[in-house]
Amino acid sequence: MNLFVYLTFEFYINKTYMSSNYLGNQVSLYPFHNRRGDINEVNGVWACASRILTVILTQRGEDKMHPDMGIAPELFKPLSHYSPNYFVHKMTQEIAKWNTLAKIGLKALKIETTVYEDYRNGIAIQIWFTPVGESSASVLTFGYWEYMGAVSSDGIDAFRDGLSLNGVRMKALV
Repeated sequence: MNLFVYLTFEFYINKTYMSSNYLGNQVSLYPFHNRRGDINEVNGVWACASRILTVILTQRGEDKMHPDMGIAPELFKPLSHYSPNYFVHKMTQEIAKWNTLAKIGLKALKIETTVYEDYRNGIAIQIWFTPVGESSASVLTFGYWEYMGAVSSDGIDAFRDGLSLNGVRMKALV
């Protein structure tokens, strides 16, 4: 018997910063280069997605300026490898915390696990977020097991291939 529990966490942010269009440009974490081989800069909704990816792909202590930022499991600490539902809970807390401290630019956040056949073992994480100054939510989707492979081995390509924002593969920017 296969039992899969759907777990959703929602977080509404009461602070107002500025419109996502005025958050400025940011170097995209994924993909890092554009078609011409230049550094890929993103803005607006794409910048918010890039900032979220920075938080979830960073291990604690990896960023010397923000040593307590990050949620990525550590390779040789098996207790830091979370189940998908607990991961959603921890991710919600971490993104909400850094939205306040580092001004990611979100006014609403909802993260859930869901079943997608496109991903290994059929488990996907969906991060629904509404940037400040926007009226509609965007969704960042990636495979849970692809994420675990990306942070614990050299499987970043499989993670990048499955990463999408609003149904558009983020690798399509390359």
